[in-house]
Amino acid sequence: MIRTLIPYAAALLAVGTVAQAALPVASLNRKTPVDFQDEILPIFRANCLACHNQTKAKADVILETPQDIAEADLVVPGKPMESFLFLTATHTEDPAMPPKDNKSGAKDLSPQQLALIKLWIEQGAKGEIRAARKIEWQPLPPGLNPIYSWLCRRMANTQQRVGRTK
Repeated sequence: MIRTLIPYAAALLAVGTVAQAALPVASLNRKTPVDFQDEILPIFRANCLACHNQTKAKADVILETPQDIAEADLVVPGKPMESFLFLTATHTEDPAMPPKDNKSGAKDLSPQQLALIKLWIEQGAKGEIRAARKIEWQPLPPGLNPIYSWLCRRMANTQQRVGRTK
């Protein structure tokens, strides 16, 4: 028995790591389009964006928008089983994401989350980031001054009292 395990163990040591078991993917029976901003992005925010964002792009991977994902060639639209993003998330290809014992506390994706990402890729991995809502600025009421202008006036008055003028 030991003699038959030795070549196997040697092969594992040569590779360096033991492949992790693939994560299960739930079955999702759905016809409506997956919304990137409302459904996929929250998964990425909770588990991926701590390391894969515009500011800190580990392995030059940014997962903030479908455009970033497409530019990095992480998905093959319509083909999740050929998409690096899906394969690493399901732990069927190295490096398994998120890695075990990561500093950000990211957890393996649930079967439902993986099914949603799979469906999103099957549907073409499209989407957009929309503004939460349009900001409607309103003028301040008469007699109410912005803090910045108040601070500037106060500083000017203080400088005049101590004899400094510009």
